[in-house]
Amino acid sequence: MNNTIAFVGNGNMTRAIVTGLIQTGFNPEQIWVSGPHSNKLAPFKDDFGVNVTTNNREAVVQSDIVVLAVKPDKMEMVADEIAATVKEKMPLVI
Repeated sequence: MNNTIAFVGNGNMTRAIVTGLIQTGFNPEQIWVSGPHSNKLAPFKDDFGVNVTTNNREAVVQSDIVVLAVKPDKMEMVADEIAATVKEKMPLVI
């Protein structure tokens, strides 16, 4: 599989899915994780070797698949933030 996946949100759901992807042989260089706090992103880079960023748009522009893994009360804000990038890039959004 050559698709690059971005996870917008760096909580427990993202960690569980990234763990599964890595364990099944998915290339960590094809995974992006974004979140608002770099200190919470560091474990993803350290534990899995994936790309991390505090810029959600950067993660989206790098990816073919985008998983919105944020709490419901943050969804509207995140969707507004990445809308133009999604429209331009046209990734699969989950």
